[in-house]
Amino acid sequence: MERVIETCLADEPVRTVTFRKGDQATVLATAFNGFLGRVREDRREWLGVMEWAEQISEKDPAGMQKAVADLSRAVSKYR
Repeated sequence: MERVIETCLADEPVRTVTFRKGDQATVLATAFNGFLGRVREDRREWLGVMEWAEQISEKDPAGMQKAVADLSRAVSKYR
């Protein structure tokens, strides 16, 4: 699990965590894989907002402020 986290933080593709059949930690692996999926989705959302903000930054200052607010809201759950 530690290697998967390190790989995720390095923004490299990660595989799901699996345990041997009968292991007591399968519930943990399922929850961990769900968490990683959510992090991937959030990262895609953040990148989309940042790309949008970059495109409109010079043309639409109000839109840029909205993009910054959207990004701040999106990352706030990780604080």
